[in-house]
Amino acid sequence: MSPKQHWLDAGYHGAELIVAAREQHGTQIIGPVRLNNNWSGQHVPGFDLRSFEIQWQHRQVVCPQGQTSVAWTSTARKNGQALINVRFAKESCRPCPVRAQCIRSGDRAKSLKFQPQAQQEARYAARDAIKDPLAQQLYHRRAGIEGTLSQGVRAFGLRRCQYIGEQKTRLQHVLTAMAINVVRLDAWMIGERPIGTKHSRFARLQVA
Repeated sequence: MSPKQHWLDAGYHGAELIVAAREQHGTQIIGPVRLNNNWSGQHVPGFDLRSFEIQWQHRQVVCPQGQTSVAWTSTARKNGQALINVRFAKESCRPCPVRAQCIRSGDRAKSLKFQPQAQQEARYAARDAIKDPLAQQLYHRRAGIEGTLSQGVRAFGLRRCQYIGEQKTRLQHVLTAMAINVVRLDAWMIGERPIGTKHSRFARLQVA
């Protein structure tokens, strides 16, 4: 039975996974997705992809100044990830009064790359959702999972299966989880308590 929600960090989170988990398993993927690191997304003031209106049905994009793209091409990255390339006309971009906020090149026209509609809209929704204070509070539930995984790997050999076969592997993982619970319960009974998040010396100086 698939979980209703799956909380992931940015290293595993992606638009393709969001769509596939929802369509194939009915699972909602929650967590931060990678930010837009393009120059236009970091430059302030600047026009990132969300500043452009993507008209999916007409296969065109309208820029913040009202200019419409002249080319729409479906392609893919080397890893097979589907992409859409969009290009505007030089005649529209060269005289644009806000060109400096959109593109650094002095001559070429603006071009954009983005994913197909389902994936792109899923990426937008994920970025918006994680900004919600309630979502951030719920995401704190995941804070201890990295320590749990580290304990499972280092103390219980979680990454090395002793048997062959999916069912035997699952049984080993269940027994490993039980063993971690027993060890932690024993530590709690003898008075050991979690020490919380460790901070570097530099971070402690900032707090002081």
